Amino acid sequence: MTTDLIYDITGKRITYVKWFLYTFPVSLVLLPILWFVLIRVFPTEMKEFPGGAEEFRKRLTEMESFLVNEKKCLAILGLAMFLWVTEGIHGLHSAVPAMVAVILFCIPGIGFMDFGEMLSIDWSTIFLVGFTLSLGAALNETGTANFLAGQIFNNYSLKILTLSPALTVLLVSTFTQIVHIFLGNVTTLIVTLIPLISQIAFKLNIDPVMLGLVTGITGLYGFLLPVETISNMVVYGTGLLKPYDMIKPGIFITLFSIIVLSLAAYLWWPLVGLI
Repeated sequence: MTTDLIYDITGKRITYVKWFLYTFPVSLVLLPILWFVLIRVFPTEMKEFPGGAEEFRKRLTEMESFLVNEKKCLAILGLAMFLWVTEGIHGLHSAVPAMVAVILFCIPGIGFMDFGEMLSIDWSTIFLVGFTLSLGAALNETGTANFLAGQIFNNYSLKILTLSPALTVLLVSTFTQIVHIFLGNVTTLIVTLIPLISQIAFKLNIDPVMLGLVTGITGLYGFLLPVETISNMVVYGTGLLKPYDMIKPGIFITLFSIIVLSLAAYLWWPLVGLI
C-alpha cells in the first residue's frame, strides 16, 4: 500500500529489491534490540534448553521427509519470490506474482488446494485495501491532503524539518507513532498520513518518496497497543497477555525504532541513493 500510494503521488515506483535494500539493515539492527528489551521485561524461567543442540538434532532426524505437496508449495512460493525480486527487470506489479501463485496453487495437477476452499477467503479485506487506496488517491487529488498539511504544521515546524534528513525522519516517525496511537488500524494510518506527509515534502522541496517510505515503515512499528498491527492482535489473541503488558516494552522498542530509522537516514540511505 505504501509503494502504491507513493507511486500515485510521485510517479516513482519502489521495487521489491529497493524496499529490501532500504529497510533490511534497519531490521537487522532492531532485532537484537527487540530481543534485549523483551528478555529484560519478560525474563524467562528456563535458563537453558534441556539437551541443547543434541536434542534439536534428535528431533530433526525424527521429522518426515518432504511430501509432494510440500515440494510443490516451496516451488510455487519460490517462483513468486523470484518474480518479486526481479520486479525491476520485468516491470510486473508486486500483486501479479501473488495472483500467479494463487492460481498455481489451485490448478489440478500443479497445485494441491481445493478451488472451493480458495473461494472462501475473506473478501472484505480485499475490498478494504482497494477502498483505502482509492481514499488515499482522493485525498491527494482533491487537495484535501494539502489543506490538512497546512492546518497541522505551521511555518516554524516546517523550517525544523529542513535542517537535516536525520532530523526530518526523526520528527516524521515520531509524529506517525503518535498518530498511530489514535488511529490503531495500519491501513487507515497509512492512507491518511502518506498523502499528507507527501504534500509537506513538496512544500519543503524534500524527497516525498523518502518521507512516504518513513511513514509507511513507521506505521508497521506499532508496539504499544494490541490494535496497532495484525501481529500484535495475533499475539494478544493467545490470551497470554493483557493490554498493559505491551506498553512497557512497547515504549522502549518504539523509541529505539525511531532512533534507528533516523540513523539509517544519516548513515545508510545516502549510500543506497534514497537521499
